[in-house]
Amino acid sequence: SAADEFEITVFNGYAEYENCALMKINIDQTTNQGELCKLMYADTNPFKFVVPEQISMSLNGQVTITPKKISDLFFRTATNTLEQKYQQGASYVIEADLGNSIEEIGDYCFYQFKNLKNIVLPPNLKRIGNSAFEFCTSLTSVVFPEGLESVGDNAFYKCNSIEEFVFPNSLTTYGVLSFAGCANLKRIYLPETVTSINNSFNSCKSLTDVFISATTPPTRINETEDAASFPPNVKFTIHVPEGAYNTYYEKWHDLRYMDNA
Repeated sequence: SAADEFEITVFNGYAEYENCALMKINIDQTTNQGELCKLMYADTNPFKFVVPEQISMSLNGQVTITPKKISDLFFRTATNTLEQKYQQGASYVIEADLGNSIEEIGDYCFYQFKNLKNIVLPPNLKRIGNSAFEFCTSLTSVVFPEGLESVGDNAFYKCNSIEEFVFPNSLTTYGVLSFAGCANLKRIYLPETVTSINNSFNSCKSLTDVFISATTPPTRINETEDAASFPPNVKFTIHVPEGAYNTYYEKWHDLRYMDNA
C-alpha cells in the first residue's frame, strides 16, 4: 500500500531531548508500521540517540505506529543546515538505543559515527545493512540478537575498538569485508549456520582465536592475495568441534598459522 509522510516534533517519552525532532515517517496504512527516515537534532554535544517504541499522530483520527526500520540519519546544525550521517552531526552521538521494534538497520545508517561508544540492538533485528556501522571507530562492543539473519557488506568495517564478535545461530549471511579492518578484534565466534566465509575478516591483525561450531568446514570464497578470509601472516588458533580437526586440516591446511584447537 502507499506510504504517507508526516511530521512530528518530539520523541514520545523523551521530553528531556526537547530539541530533538523526528522529521519524517513513512507509514504503511495497512499495517500501521513505519520507517524512520530522517531524524534531526539541534546542536547538543553529546547526546543519546533513542528510537521510540511507538509513535502517535493524527491521521483521520489518532494513529499509533510501530517503527520497523531505521535509515538515513540527518542532523540540524547551528546554521540550520542539514548534515548527513558522515558529516558534522554524527559526531554528537555517543550512545544509541534502538528500542524493541526495529527489524532492519538501513545502509549507511551510522556510517562514520566516530564517537559512538555504545549501541543497544533491538531483540527483533533481522538485517544490518551495507556500511551501517562502517568507521564507528569508538564502538567498543556489539551484542547481536538471536534472530539476526544477515549483515551487509562493510557493515562493521574498521570498527577498531571492538575486540570480540559473537554471532547468533540465526545468522546465515554476511557480506564482503563486513568485519574487515577491525584492528583490535581478537576473538570471533561463528555459529554452525554459517556455511561459507569470504574476506569478511581480512586485515584483523590482532586476531588470536576463531571459534567455529560447524563440524563441516565452511567454504572459503572470494579469496585473493589481498583479501583473504582471515588476516595473512597472523598466528591465531582456530577452535573446531571435537573430532572435526582432521576434516578442517584437510580443507584448510594452507592456513599455516593455524594451531591445533
